[in-house]
Amino acid sequence: MGFLSALSFRSRDRDATAEAAAQAGTIKDRKAERHELMGAVMYLLVDATKYKLHLKDLSSTGVSGMTDAPLALNQTVILYLTKQQDPVAVQIRWIRRTMIGAAFLENVSEEAMQGLLRGHKARKN
Repeated sequence: MGFLSALSFRSRDRDATAEAAAQAGTIKDRKAERHELMGAVMYLLVDATKYKLHLKDLSSTGVSGMTDAPLALNQTVILYLTKQQDPVAVQIRWIRRTMIGAAFLENVSEEAMQGLLRGHKARKN
């Protein structure tokens, strides 16, 4: 990538982030409690290719983490929560370099959320 192309890419990246932040609102506006899941890995299916998503946190309405998947703002992709659960559709809500935030198109049930949290705690211990 040339120097001018890199500058243009960075500018678009900042613009997409600023737009997403404006749409997301403030922390007080969040609809669900976030659970930190550092170290957990889930998988994204993007254009028939699986990519790792290294989690930062998870809530019943969405997930954030780090990935090298080629994603675009508002793109819908598939997220594999665990090997045992059916995959779910998520929409990419913000992108900051390799960090992303995605919203579940349907909220994850409280039962499924508690199962994910228990599974993560068990792997950490």
